Amino acid sequence: MQAFAQGAPGETNLGYRVAKLRTDPALNIIWADIQRCDHPGWPGISIPTHATVSQPAESPLMPHKVFAIRPGQTVRVWRNEPNAHLEMPAISEESGAVGDRIRLHITTPNGQPPRLCFGVVRGPANVEME
Repeated sequence: MQAFAQGAPGETNLGYRVAKLRTDPALNIIWADIQRCDHPGWPGISIPTHATVSQPAESPLMPHKVFAIRPGQTVRVWRNEPNAHLEMPAISEESGAVGDRIRLHITTPNGQPPRLCFGVVRGPANVEME
């Protein structure tokens, strides 16, 4: 990996190095894990790079979808109307990647049965109501 020098000549600090690169397909970015060269046991930091994740060809070793929502997860459901913006919490009943249509249930007050609705996944814990 790469090492970055820091400090004046003769100092004991040898700089920093990129210990590992991690991809985040949900956010479509690559993270660089940075460690100090003179203290490798110390906790490092993670910083986002300016590179984006390219879509790999499907393989049996990699899943073809990255789910932004899992069953039972609390999500924010919203809908924009010409004169109003509606937003409320709901519980997902299905997994879904960005762009998938999923089933949700919205809890209602006074012990009434939950209301079933459908929505389109727009991001992590973010669903647009149909």
